Amino acid sequence: MTPPPVPARTPQAAAEAAGRGARVVNGQVLLPLSDLTAALGARVQVLTPRTVTLGLPQAGVPPRTLPVQFVGRAAYVPLSALGTLPGTTLRLSGAAAGLQVRQGERLLTLPLNVAALAPLRDEPEYPAVVRR
Repeated sequence: MTPPPVPARTPQAAAEAAGRGARVVNGQVLLPLSDLTAALGARVQVLTPRTVTLGLPQAGVPPRTLPVQFVGRAAYVPLSALGTLPGTTLRLSGAAAGLQVRQGERLLTLPLNVAALAPLRDEPEYPAVVRR
């Protein structure tokens, strides 16, 4: 007897996993690379310790290289790098809804509360060098 087929993850389910897996490192919001590529339909072509080259699903679009950071043994891409992908627009749609990523005709929602992940802090721009 063969086991029942495992359902494939939809792009929206992958986007939700990417939003839930977001981390903040040094004030920068990072998204897990594996969930992000599944949501966007992209392929990882080259992964180095500092960059990842993605093959995008749009016809005629050359591969794009994005910065990557490793947290533990998992690769993460900065949220800011998403806006550099061709045909991709980002829109923050409130704390409850999250971040909307439009890629061509596809609209994905990441449950991401950026204000809670990276709150603004009242810190001096130039901390005192000499302590008194």
